Amino acid sequence: MNNQIVECIPNFSTSDPSNVEILLDTIGSVEDIKILDHTSDIDHNRTVITFIGSPNAVEEAAFKMVEAAAELIDMTTQTGVHPRVGATDVLPLVPIKEISFEECIELANRLAEKISTELYIPIYLYERAATSHERQNLAVVRGKGYEELKTRITEFKPDYGPAKLGKAGATCLGVREFLVAYNINLKTSDIKIAKQIANKIRERDGGLPGVKAIGLYLADLDCAQVSMNLTDYKRTNKKDVYAEVNYLAQELGTEILNDELIGLTPQQVLEEANH
Repeated sequence: MNNQIVECIPNFSTSDPSNVEILLDTIGSVEDIKILDHTSDIDHNRTVITFIGSPNAVEEAAFKMVEAAAELIDMTTQTGVHPRVGATDVLPLVPIKEISFEECIELANRLAEKISTELYIPIYLYERAATSHERQNLAVVRGKGYEELKTRITEFKPDYGPAKLGKAGATCLGVREFLVAYNINLKTSDIKIAKQIANKIRERDGGLPGVKAIGLYLADLDCAQVSMNLTDYKRTNKKDVYAEVNYLAQELGTEILNDELIGLTPQQVLEEANH
């Protein structure tokens, strides 16, 4: 009996409820797949779905959902404040039970080849599946988004598929550890403040270990947001990030409005936040 379990957390460039319903139905139609969570945001124009299953089931479900997203989402007209390069923007795989990172990387490559060959969608491998040190960082791969990638794809060639973007754009397919997707909204509409805070806390600019951050403006809430991924929550937890953002916000003349976790979060993160 195969007891291997893989988690998949695709991010789609849509928040349209009808699109989300189709994507959920597509994923859920595959035997041995369990959908754990989904969340959408209008300003980000983005939906995150979390599901688990055996490697074969995850591979089948992932291909079907990428195919469905390519039919539903037109990147030539899609807009949203969150950086994105494709209809299925990112497709991370996380080993959960009785499966190694190496086996997940093999799965990622099989999936990348199938998507690129049958759907003609360029695939960039990132994190542990990356083919070069530069491409480990998703932010480097995604750059400034779909519009910029259209102009640089002939030089910044994908790992699989054509060096050309169609209406479905490209997909970043990776293998990674658990991460915590965490947003903090501020009591200001000034995006410059959110960007200043993001610059201070992100690891690559000398901030907190394992923190990736950007500053955004949310029109629906009329507020600025610090949107983050905590890629090593054991070194920098949610509580530490909240305290630092709160301190920096006060220094800049504002304060925190509220915060939110996106998708599922390891129990340890929640326990530490309550102490």
